[in-house]
Amino acid sequence: MFKLTRVRVLFIGLFLCLASACKDSDKVEQLSLFLNGRADDGFKTILSDSLRRDNIQNSALLVDVPRHGYLWQDAQGIADVKSTRNMQADDNFRIASAAKMFTAIRVLQLVEDGLLQLDQPLSELLRQNDMPEGYTLNQLNQFANELYGEQITVRQLLNHTSGLKDYIFDTATDSEDEVSLALAGVLDALGVQETGAATRQWNAKKILQYYFSNGLAQNAIAKPGDTFHYSDTNYVLLGILIEKLTNMSLADNYRVHIYQPAGMTKAYLEWHESHHSEAPVDHFMDLTELGLGNFNLVASGINTSADWSGGGVVTNTLEMKLFLKALFRDKRLLTQESLDLMLSNTVPLPVSSSSNNLVKLEYGLGVMKKAYRLPSGVKVELWGHEGIYGVLPFYNPKTQSTIIMTLNQTQLDEDWMYRVLKVLDQSWLFRVP
Repeated sequence: MFKLTRVRVLFIGLFLCLASACKDSDKVEQLSLFLNGRADDGFKTILSDSLRRDNIQNSALLVDVPRHGYLWQDAQGIADVKSTRNMQADDNFRIASAAKMFTAIRVLQLVEDGLLQLDQPLSELLRQNDMPEGYTLNQLNQFANELYGEQITVRQLLNHTSGLKDYIFDTATDSEDEVSLALAGVLDALGVQETGAATRQWNAKKILQYYFSNGLAQNAIAKPGDTFHYSDTNYVLLGILIEKLTNMSLADNYRVHIYQPAGMTKAYLEWHESHHSEAPVDHFMDLTELGLGNFNLVASGINTSADWSGGGVVTNTLEMKLFLKALFRDKRLLTQESLDLMLSNTVPLPVSSSSNNLVKLEYGLGVMKKAYRLPSGVKVELWGHEGIYGVLPFYNPKTQSTIIMTLNQTQLDEDWMYRVLKVLDQSWLFRVP
């Protein structure tokens, strides 16, 4: 006798419901059942597959579809090699550059308060004593023997069109003899090259001192407004502006104006305030090609305080879900007008010709907009911001769904967000009104 599997039953029920134009409540019930029956297995497979990669040691995934009553959350791998503790779904991790959304939101809140304007130049907002001794504000951007630092606007800092080099990964020139700050920290931690970068406690002035003294300012990418270049230097300057205008530390600004309205109780700015919850799980940087193996950034004790306003926050998947909903759905962090500015002031970025799935990529005011074409032909737009440790916090406005994933590895060769979207597409999420 032919036996119907649970998935077939759910699929037939959904099909009949759609074909007969069933009530909205029936659609919600049928789709919820179908998500539970099919998506669960797909997400488990994604996490299991991630650990089959030699350089991924732990991962976590949360998918929330509130309009259909669906929430899936799990984690796999070893959270801490020293204790061999298993990864838990609510473990903390470094969100890296996803924290740029926090900094951008705080800046836009200050715009709402009338304390600054998006097209206001730095010459009206910062003073020479905000720069390290011996350097001027105008010297921030030196391009073709001309100085443009004072002309940089708040908007250009937010969307990375200031022309400034990145103090973490860029070097002054393309010489092979030069080492970026990121690599200097790793080499120092491994004892390969003594630089002191692995243990240094950074603050804004020290970061800018490094930026100037290592020739990054003198070799700018372009004049302000001419081109997009992703640079954490932009967000250091925004962090300085936030602290100057509020007379509060950046950590306190985040807590009062981001975490509390969003309901985040565990988030904290690592290295710049006391831990408000557990330390982050192990994070890795695959340096096998350099003969240095899969480097464990957390276990090594390397000081990553240089991330600061561009990516220094620690939290977990549930809190990132609360954050994205507070921002995009509930408007508890920004007014609709400010959110529209954040999402509409975008710079189009090139999409790899080898990608048949990602069809659009734009950078707004501290937020990324990505559009995928799924196998069913459906086009799905996401709002959020990636982080270098394989951190993927994104929101789909059409379905009001949130996807939070962390792979805790800097070197990845697969688009894991696309895999999550495919599971949701196969579960009919994007094809039901």
